[in-house]
Amino acid sequence: MKRQLNKILKIAFIILFFSLSKSYSVEDLSEFTEAISDAREGFDKVSAASTDQSKIIDEAFKEIDKATAIAQEAINNNNTEDAIKTLEFVERSLTDVESIIPQEFGSDMSNIDISTLSKEDMDTVNELTAQMKSSKAVKEKEFKSNLIEINLKGIDTASISEKLNDLGVNTIQLDIVLDKDKKIETWTKQDWANSYTGSILSYDGKEVVADKAVNSRMAELEEKFQKNAALIESKKNELSLLNSQLSPVSVELETLNERKSLLTAQYNLEIEKLSAVNLTNVETQKSIEISDKLKSELDNVASEVSEVEKKSASLKEDISKINLEINVERDALNKISSDIANSQKELNNTFAAINAKQSQLDSLLNNDLSKTNQVLNQQLSQVTREKDFIEAKFEKSIDKEVEALERYYSALGDVDSEYFEDELEFSLREVGVILDADPRKARAFDIERYGTYAGLSQDAIQRGIDAVNKDDWEMQGDVFKEIYTGLSKSKEWVVDVPTAAEFRVMMIEEKAEQAAILASLNVETMNKDWNEKLKEEAKEFEPLASLNTRMLQNGSYYKGSAEQALFQAERDKVLSGELGSKLNELTNEINQKQTQYNEIVELDKQRREKISKEVAKINDQINSNNSLRTEINSKYSAVNKEFSAAYDKAMKEAYEVVYGPRASPIGGGPTAAFNALPPEVKSAAFDKISSLRNGSTAFRVGRGVTGVKQDMSAFTQEMKAAAEKTIELDTQISEAKKTAESLYSKRSDVYKNNPEVIDFKTTYELQGQIRTAQMESISVNGDINNQVKESVLNQVEEAKTKYNEIMSKENPEYTAVKNKVTSILKDVPTFADKAESLAGLDPVSLRAQLADISAGTKTETAALAAARKAMSEMGKTTGSQFMTGPYWEMSNVKAAAIVRSKKFEHVDDYAYINAYYEEPLQLDTKDRKEAEEGFKEFLANDNPKLNALNEKTANLKTEIATNNAQLSTIGADISKIEKEIGTIKSSEKDLKSQIASLNKELTSKQSLIDKKTQSLSELQNNLDPINDKITELETQKSELDTNIQNEINAISQNLEKSPTAKSTEIDKLNTDYKSQMASLDEQISNFENQAKDLNQTAKAINDEIKSYEIETPQITQQIASLSEQYQYLDNVKANLAMATAKNIGIKVDEKAIKSLGKLDGKAIISIKGTQLVRVVDEKLLKDKAIDFIDPISFSIIGLSGSENLNALKSHTKTPLKYSHLFSS
Repeated sequence: MKRQLNKILKIAFIILFFSLSKSYSVEDLSEFTEAISDAREGFDKVSAASTDQSKIIDEAFKEIDKATAIAQEAINNNNTEDAIKTLEFVERSLTDVESIIPQEFGSDMSNIDISTLSKEDMDTVNELTAQMKSSKAVKEKEFKSNLIEINLKGIDTASISEKLNDLGVNTIQLDIVLDKDKKIETWTKQDWANSYTGSILSYDGKEVVADKAVNSRMAELEEKFQKNAALIESKKNELSLLNSQLSPVSVELETLNERKSLLTAQYNLEIEKLSAVNLTNVETQKSIEISDKLKSELDNVASEVSEVEKKSASLKEDISKINLEINVERDALNKISSDIANSQKELNNTFAAINAKQSQLDSLLNNDLSKTNQVLNQQLSQVTREKDFIEAKFEKSIDKEVEALERYYSALGDVDSEYFEDELEFSLREVGVILDADPRKARAFDIERYGTYAGLSQDAIQRGIDAVNKDDWEMQGDVFKEIYTGLSKSKEWVVDVPTAAEFRVMMIEEKAEQAAILASLNVETMNKDWNEKLKEEAKEFEPLASLNTRMLQNGSYYKGSAEQALFQAERDKVLSGELGSKLNELTNEINQKQTQYNEIVELDKQRREKISKEVAKINDQINSNNSLRTEINSKYSAVNKEFSAAYDKAMKEAYEVVYGPRASPIGGGPTAAFNALPPEVKSAAFDKISSLRNGSTAFRVGRGVTGVKQDMSAFTQEMKAAAEKTIELDTQISEAKKTAESLYSKRSDVYKNNPEVIDFKTTYELQGQIRTAQMESISVNGDINNQVKESVLNQVEEAKTKYNEIMSKENPEYTAVKNKVTSILKDVPTFADKAESLAGLDPVSLRAQLADISAGTKTETAALAAARKAMSEMGKTTGSQFMTGPYWEMSNVKAAAIVRSKKFEHVDDYAYINAYYEEPLQLDTKDRKEAEEGFKEFLANDNPKLNALNEKTANLKTEIATNNAQLSTIGADISKIEKEIGTIKSSEKDLKSQIASLNKELTSKQSLIDKKTQSLSELQNNLDPINDKITELETQKSELDTNIQNEINAISQNLEKSPTAKSTEIDKLNTDYKSQMASLDEQISNFENQAKDLNQTAKAINDEIKSYEIETPQITQQIASLSEQYQYLDNVKANLAMATAKNIGIKVDEKAIKSLGKLDGKAIISIKGTQLVRVVDEKLLKDKAIDFIDPISFSIIGLSGSENLNALKSHTKTPLKYSHLFSS
């Protein structure tokens, strides 16, 4: 670490040099050039760093050294201003590097008790702190402005700062980077947007995304959307498959439950027969036969179970086929999503292209050259008119000069001096003298002025002037001696008469000044001619040399730029070669295979649409049939209750005949009255009971069972009516079942009769071939672009090298002049040290610099600058009728007052301003007339204002001619851009139509999802009755078991004959019944488990579908949100760049400001201390202001409406900074 500190010490002298350079010019800075070289050499010799922190410092110093080299070059080129600004940057960077080094000593102020300070002291501290903050802000603004200025001149401090920050050094960062090759005045909105380097945060509804990551985030969301869509489609197909599996299982389950119910009824019938009091052997034998038949029926059920298992295997095969169809559907859906994503990207690119072209069009439309020429012509007319007035006895100008004289007279001389009138005249003439390059004229003017003040005669003064014009230095010396002697005797002057030696030195200096200035008279002309010559020589390299290599390297150029044109031209060359041929072959192959794939997809789409229509029709029929079955079952339940009620009534009446009011054999035998009846009557009573029981049981459970005879002879009228309704409903149920089986079979046949166009393997291989060709195409295209990029970069670098070689050639004439001037000045000790830095200056500036060096002041240079500025303002007006007169308009009198205030040390720098606010000079008619005559005579002989107006007239004519040349082509340019915009907008319309079509197709897919969901709901509705039926059958089974046991007990009590045989028969029948019931229960359980598993799977799939359906619209919303924000990012960037530029003092063209779109209802907030910005709704700032409190400090930019700001302030601890953007 100490080695690093030593390095800083080695470079510390640069900071000292910087502080000195703020107050010295190039000649002062040149003294440090050698010191800089020594320091850089010393730095290079320091041993290499060993620690990570030391390495960072080493790398940082290497970057800073680049700026030091630039400063040294500026010094060598006599560029004082850029050298100073670059060294300011070096100092700032060194300070920031030093801050990362741990401090050896520190101060702990945590224990300081501020409360001990008095209020007055605290107020003083607060005031000083506020002043320091204000001063720091001003310096920071000035510093950034200087950085921008030197960057525009090609001094790339921006990349140095960027690299320092990348190394971990927290140093200055500019929010904008300006292109030195383009004039800011011509920048469009897109140029400003491209210049902004900060990050703009966007919100997609779930995450905050930086503008540079918006495209990748959109691609990520689109990919996720595609996956979700594919998963939804897959799950819907699985759900459809489960539905098709569940329907046959439900049918089989219903059939088995009906057969179970029938079997139970048969057993109940046999038990009732065995329980009959007078059961005969014939009936017993008949019951055994029926039992055997029921066993046969059970075998048939087992056989049908086997058939169902075969159907299950067949379903699995169908599942495999459907899975293949699902894969095809998934690929189709992926393609739709991919097409939407690609179309959206193309649409975004189209938006960007439209914006770029619109900016160019706005620039041309807003840049009304005709109107500009109109204004220029007005100015020219005004200047010409003013010049005409000046030339025509200067009447109007004379009035202005007299008005100015009345206000500024006291700044033109000492009003109390006896020589005031002479001073006034000399002050007016001084402006022309100081702007003249002739050194003799300036010396003759000094002799005339100071000779007058010294009281010399006109002959003596004229003798001195003649000596100047004849270069009679001896005579000039004598005259100057007389002047000094005369001034020393005057009460108004305090002068030390120079010694003879001093006079000789003065003459030597004057001779050297004159010789150097005369040698430099043509410097400006020769440099201009030389530069034109070099430009002509380098013109073949200039187009390439002016291109931006960074844009070419990054591929970030905009359409229509010179960089893009070069890249495209070079790419066309490469495309005509081997790589181009290969790319064309791949493109043709992709197009051919994609066409083939699209045809397959279209055919399969037609197949699926056909299947969908036919299946939908069949499903409607199935639903209708299911509704009919439900209705029949409901009627059947009601009729069954009617029959049961009639049967119970008839049995009660029959039992009452035998058993009396007890109406049951349980609890005793027949009544005494019954036993007293004749045998045939008793037999008939028992026969009626037996007939009712057997007939009812046979009807209830034996309908449709082969061998079971239906005997309804004992039925009452009510029973017969209910039985007839039941038989009719049996027929309807049977027909409905047959219809259901037919419809399910028909639906399966739809898939069988519409096989796939091409097998899945062929389709998958075709997609693979397309993807392979696309990847190879991307690779070849990348090779082409890399080859093109390398070629154009080599061309540009070569052109830049040759261009710089040519433009850096030294002008031999200029060099000769510099050498001559240097030689002249080096012979004079007074000028020797500054000789090299002064050589090459224009003659007027050289004369002023030499005069200041001789006198040891800087007033002559200041006076020259003031005179040049004043002359540049001649003839200009404010444009307002309320801002006219001496204060607002430049005049010869005002220019003279300004120059005198700057030239003489005994005169206050702002004497001309003070004079304006003093009591004006009151001139009567006679005095005014004399003043007007004097100005006429003076301005006729030497009129700087007229000279300035002549120069302005020439400049205005040149500008008008240039604009006229542009006007001749602007119509064609506008027409061309409008045509391009029209073409792009047509493409935009096609893309929107394509996206709408794809979205419509996606909506269709979503509609299919809804239908499948509805099918799932209907399936659930069908499952509920099945579950209810299972519960009902279980209840019936339990009741039947209880009834059977009761009947067995009753039979046991009533049996008088063959009790053992009947008991054995009942046990056997009971055993067989339980065995067969167990078998049926097992089958029912298996089907119930299948139904349960399918139902659970369907529920799980439905839950997954719902989760994807919830997420998919969110993703779509996120994509839409990012797309919307992406479109106004350029406006925001341009806004921020312009605001930053204006904040640091860069003039922004008002036309560019007006071209910005408005962000209605939006506000831009920035996080303090970062380059992060976020666009939010104004309503968000108002409604959720509390979310923006400490610890984050931020600024609000572009907030329209004070009520929003007040709402935010009421919830915020940190004071808010805000400024309105131009478009707000």
